[in-house]
Amino acid sequence: MAESIHAQLKLLNYAQDRGLVDTNETPLYVVSNNSIPALLLEVGFITDTNDFNYMVNNGDDLAQAIANGIMNSIEAEEISEEV
Repeated sequence: MAESIHAQLKLLNYAQDRGLVDTNETPLYVVSNNSIPALLLEVGFITDTNDFNYMVNNGDDLAQAIANGIMNSIEAEEISEEV
């Protein structure tokens, strides 16, 4: 799911793409110490003027990209289960 959300956010081309962090290589407590699957999504830095302005003025676009990524991931999983 993280890959799918990341792909959708990249389409917005609003911030430097810092890629994904594999928690097997770089454990993040908030993600790794969960009893359920989890991901941590950071869409920008409020200390970066460009990121901040984009987040304030384009929140709907960010939300839609995240939703599209979730839906694409779910649909891909459903298709793979059918095969």
